[in-house]
Amino acid sequence: MIEVDIINSSDHNRVGRYTFQKNKISFGSGGSDELLESESNIIPEHINFEIVDSKIFLNIHNNVDYVLVNNKRTTAKKFLKAGDVITILSSQIKLITFSKNIIQTRKDFLNNQVEQIKENSPELLSVLRSIDV
Repeated sequence: MIEVDIINSSDHNRVGRYTFQKNKISFGSGGSDELLESESNIIPEHINFEIVDSKIFLNIHNNVDYVLVNNKRTTAKKFLKAGDVITILSSQIKLITFSKNIIQTRKDFLNNQVEQIKENSPELLSVLRSIDV
């Protein structure tokens, strides 16, 4: 989960808080970018935020010279923390919070659900066993 505030944008309708249930999101002018910006000189996937283990990193596209993180010029991958502000031209993004989403397989998800049923509603087990799948 990644939560950011768009503090400033060339399109004032984009200003606000955004929450994504993903471990990686991108900012740019492309149709696949979660955070879209149409300002000239912003390219598709201009930057992305990526959670690795319990840390979040800012990755900058190869064709981008630099961005500002807390008003300091950054040209490479950078470790971020909550409260950091990323400035790209007239756009500003503030990292509010993040946490790694654990992606479960369908089998693990179903096994966890069965365990919860066993603990909380054991009377449902006989009903589940009678279902022909």
